Amino acid sequence: MAGDWIKMRVDLWHDPRVVRIASALKADKATVCGALFRTWALADQYTEDGRLAGYTSEALDAEVGVKGWSHVLNEAEWLELEADAVIVPRFDEHNGQSAKRRVMERERKRRGRDGSQAAPKASASDADKKRPREETERDRERENLDGAIDLSFEDEAEFKRIANRIAKVVPCGKPDNRSLVAKTALLVVRGKLSRDDVEQAIESVERKHPTNAGAWFQKCLDNKAKRAGENFNALLAATTIPAELLTRRSDDDAGESDRQRGPPG
Repeated sequence: MAGDWIKMRVDLWHDPRVVRIASALKADKATVCGALFRTWALADQYTEDGRLAGYTSEALDAEVGVKGWSHVLNEAEWLELEADAVIVPRFDEHNGQSAKRRVMERERKRRGRDGSQAAPKASASDADKKRPREETERDRERENLDGAIDLSFEDEAEFKRIANRIAKVVPCGKPDNRSLVAKTALLVVRGKLSRDDVEQAIESVERKHPTNAGAWFQKCLDNKAKRAGENFNALLAATTIPAELLTRRSDDDAGESDRQRGPPG
């Protein structure tokens, strides 16, 4: 069991996928959000990776109390179906122990920056004593590479996943696009930007096939930010990041990104 709470967005009610699911099931959005909570809570409570072994689609439908739920959720790409299991995709990015640690750590850092938390800080030497030597040396190497950017090992892994996902629709051959991809990924990692907002912007690029995918992607996120009383372009301008952080990906990820360069079509 990963814990007694799960991560859910406050704007989930307005997610287009919730609207599509409600329409397909002829149900209201309250029912859909409640069933999503039950599905994600079930995976969080009884799995470590989001795979509910032994569950059929009918079993999950009965568990949440909504007939046809599993298949509609699968069409929305919020559930994967196997013969002997149902799987919550990208489970480790939102729930599970490691994801929850990232959420709590980002919240602690945010409160520290805002001056609303005055927790005492351990000295660098005390912190080093609490970590394995290899991890300490790895962190020092990362500091040399990333300059002022403070990323934990788990945060860096999440950064790479998000950057690679965006790079599949935003061509990274142009410096401006590389910067946009890297800064957006970093804002998500730092808790300044919703991962689901980014995913919706990616889906918009995939649907519309704009000539300038980078500009379209940025406009989608800026429009979402404006509706929330924020300014995505200002966040981008205030974010600095070394270009090499984006390029430190595995060969397989880099190869996949290279194949996706150019406007989606």
